[in-house]
Amino acid sequence: MYANISIPTDESDLSGHAAAHSIALAKRLDSRITLLTVVPPFHVLTTDTQMIEETRAAYKVRMLAQTEMILGAAGQVAQSAGVACATVHAEHEHP
Repeated sequence: MYANISIPTDESDLSGHAAAHSIALAKRLDSRITLLTVVPPFHVLTTDTQMIEETRAAYKVRMLAQTEMILGAAGQVAQSAGVACATVHAEHEHP
């Protein structure tokens, strides 16, 4: 029925539940999944306190670590379930 299920994910509890449900569905359907997380780009002029306090390079390092944590956790759940999993990380204004 579904060959590939795309799962957008972030650090939220709701996202974690949705990912777990999607992985279970993929297992039942013998499908693969693609996990996606999107982070906002760095802005020099912003009201985001984390960006104000960091340099562009430090922000990129922190976002990469956060992305690896998010995708890694969901990827481990997929691997434990025996579901083939690909990961995608993107940067966009509107995650």
